[in-house]
Order: sequence, then structure tokens, then C-alpha cells
Amino acid sequence: MSDPHPEQLLGYLLDALEEPERELLDQRLEREPGLRERLALMRRSLGPLAATKQDFSPPPGLAKRTCQFVALHGQQAARSGEPVSDGVSLPAARCPLPAASRPLPAASRPTVAEAPSPERSRRWRWPDVAVAAAVVGATAMLIFPAIHSSRFNAQVTACQDNLRELGMALGRYSDKHQGYFPRVPSRGPLAVTGIYAPTLLDGGFLTDQRRVLCPGAARQPDFTVLPLEKLESATQQELAPILPTLGGDYGYGMGYTEDGQYHDNRNLQRRGYALMADAPSPHRPGYQSDNHGGRGQNTLFEDMHVEFLTTPRPVDLGDDVFVNEQGVVAAGSHRDDAVIGPSTSSPILCGSGR
Repeated sequence: MSDPHPEQLLGYLLDALEEPERELLDQRLEREPGLRERLALMRRSLGPLAATKQDFSPPPGLAKRTCQFVALHGQQAARSGEPVSDGVSLPAARCPLPAASRPLPAASRPTVAEAPSPERSRRWRWPDVAVAAAVVGATAMLIFPAIHSSRFNAQVTACQDNLRELGMALGRYSDKHQGYFPRVPSRGPLAVTGIYAPTLLDGGFLTDQRRVLCPGAARQPDFTVLPLEKLESATQQELAPILPTLGGDYGYGMGYTEDGQYHDNRNLQRRGYALMADAPSPHRPGYQSDNHGGRGQNTLFEDMHVEFLTTPRPVDLGDDVFVNEQGVVAAGSHRDDAVIGPSTSSPILCGSGR
């Protein structure tokens, strides 16, 4: 027996399966915990229907009226020469039936060719509606979450592919620049982490600017990365609307300070040193990224592997990827203190004197 369809599980719950099929499903339920969980989920989803189940008592006098109808039918059949069941003569009814309940005369009875309209047979009864609603509800509860989960997983995977591509571009850049990654200036109007994107594009290390857009983030149909030449010649007023999206949907590492000096990130191929990630959001606790609905962030590490972190500070990492050891969105406090900032983050805070 292949993996049971939702209809088979529903038939099991409604006791509508053939005995051999039910026995096979019983055997699988005994040895497959996952299948038992699916069945339990479906049983819970059908729970609300139990509240609508009602038992109806027959209307008073139904048995008497039924006997009267049968008697009258038998009497009229005998008069018209039609055979009566088993040759038994039925007594005449003691009370007349309503006109609407009287049998039609023989001449007006429908023939085979004039069979009654199937409209009545097509009408749905309450049990039919209940079963159909149960099927639709159970199917929706099983399928819609699966579709949502599949879409989420696809976006996470596509985002990881982007970060790997960016990682290769960063690696090629470091190979050409004495092991250093793109520099984030410590001063000036372009002292923001988003500067990594035009740096990679201008140098030919990245050829597709759409790689800096996460599939799980809000769409930016008119997004473009301006070349460094235009950015450097732009005024402060012109840069204001550009800088927030300069690095796309990803954040970039801000280097670190040591002995009062600011140092750029260098490619030491450390496995636990975060280099890029889905951009942090200031509106969420811990700056959790918005890109994947607040469920986590893909993170590119210096050795170029990518992980999906459900929290910016995983226990096994021992480092918060979005703030430094002082809890500030700024350059790290030492060489191994990785901090990833959004496009507008500056590694040196104003007034720090560094």
C-alpha cells in the first residue's frame, strides 16, 4: 500500500473503507508514528463537525399515515386490475389522504421514457454536505500548510544560492586585494556597509546585481545599484534615498576596532565568523531579519558556507551576528567579533572620536 491519500484517512475515520484496505491501514498505523500523527491531525480537524450532528425523532403519526397510504395504494391497484404484492388484498384506508399524497391515476403515471426528473436525486442532503465539508476542510489543512512550507523552503534555498554567489565574488575580490574584503570607509557620506555591492559590481567580481535581492523579501521592481562614480559625485541630499537600499536585501560585515584603530575585514577563512546575512531589522527583537518573515536569516560565513540561523545569537556560535560585544550596531570590539549591519550602518558611530 502506497502512502495513504487524505481521502483514505478520511474514509478510515468515517468507517467507509473496505475491510482489506482498513486492515492494511491498521497495520501501517501500528508501525508508522508519522502516519498516526497525520490521522490524529485529521481527527482534530473534523472535531467541529461533531457539534453539528443532530438526531431527529420521526414526526407523530408517521407509522399510521404510512399504513394508510399502503392500504389505499393496494385498494386502487386491485380496482385497476394491477397485481397486489403476494396476492394479499389490503383493506381500504379508513381516512382519506391529502390530495398531494394520493397516487396518480394509471393514465397519468410516468412511463419509463417519462421517468421523473433527476433534479431531486441531484439535491444534496445534510450528510452529503457534512462529508464534503469535512473532505474540503481536511484537505485544506493538509495541503495549504504544505504549500506555504514548500514556498518558504524554496525562498530560503534561493536566498542561500545568492549568498553563495556573493561569497564567491567576495573571495575573488580578496584574492586581488591582499586578502581583504571590500572596505567599508570609516568616514564620509559613503561610510556605510551597503558600499560592498557597487564595489563588487564595478570591479567585475559580481555580474548580476539581482543577486543582492533576497527572494523572501519585499519586491523592489525598480532596484538598481549605482556605480561608484555616480555615488561619489552625488550630494548628501541625493544620497539620502539611495543608501537604505544600496546593499539590496543583505547586510555586510563592518570590520572591527583594536587599540583605537579601525580595521577592515580580512579573509581568514574562519568557520564561525559571519560575513554577510539577510539584513537585520531594527523593528524586531534582536534585529531579526524581515526577509523570511522574522523566522530567521541566512548567514554567509568567512569560510563561505551558508547557514539558516533562527536567532542572531545561536548558542553554538557564541557571537551575536548583528551587534558587537557591547550590544551596539557598529564595528566589532576585536578581530573575532563579527557584526553585520544593514545598508545604512556605519562602522564608526558619530562622536566616537575614532
